[in-house]
Parts: sequence; structure tokens; C-alpha cells
Amino acid sequence: MPSPRRRGPCGHTPIEEDPVKVIASSLRKGNIVDLDGKLYVILTAENIHPGKGTPVTQLDMRRISDGVKSSQRYKTTDQVERAQVEERSYQFMYNDGEGFHFMNMRTTSSSPPMRTSSATRPNTCSPRCR
Repeated sequence: MPSPRRRGPCGHTPIEEDPVKVIASSLRKGNIVDLDGKLYVILTAENIHPGKGTPVTQLDMRRISDGVKSSQRYKTTDQVERAQVEERSYQFMYNDGEGFHFMNMRTTSSSPPMRTSSATRPNTCSPRCR
């Protein structure tokens, strides 16, 4: 009997259940990686081939949750977990004591409240902005 499929936090079946491992030298600017359970976006990726020694990949990254920059160096053959991310358009609705509320523009459904720190607060327009 097959085992039941795991469900994600919203009740949907994840796109892929197994993490996608890629070699460090294949990572490029804009890729999102999962390191120690935290998501990072790659700002720069440089493959360095010294005259003597092992080639390495230098990654400059920004942690998505709080914006902290990080720099990591991997052997070009090291395996790194690349995150599968689905992009969706949301419209800011309002902020109350529970957190920020957004509306999915495709389905017009409301999202559960999202609590954020000041470092990850969504961009808001001035009254002149439309």
C-alpha cells in the first residue's frame, strides 16, 4: 500500500517532495537556495579557477526572511539545495492587530494574516502613488 502524500502548510501537495540538489557551479544570480532551513536569493555567483588548487564557487546571497547578506564559498562539485518557488501576485489590503492582509489577484481570495518585522515590511506607496 503506497504511503499517503504529504501536504504543504496550505493543504496543497508540494510541487516536489524531494529537495532539488544541484552542483554549486550551476547556481546563477536570482536563484533561490535553501541553507539550514532558510531561503537565500543569490546576488552574485562567481566560479574561481585558481592556477593551483581546487576550483570554487563564491556566492553572495541575501536571506529572504530578514535581508541579512551572507557570503559562502563552495567547491564547484559541492551539492546545494535549490528551492522551488512559485511566484504569485498579491494586492495589499490592510494591516490590523493580527498582521498584514493580502488578496490573491488571480483568485480574489484573501490570504491569512502575515506578521512581519520592520526589515521585511512590504513596500507601500505614498498617497501620491497609484
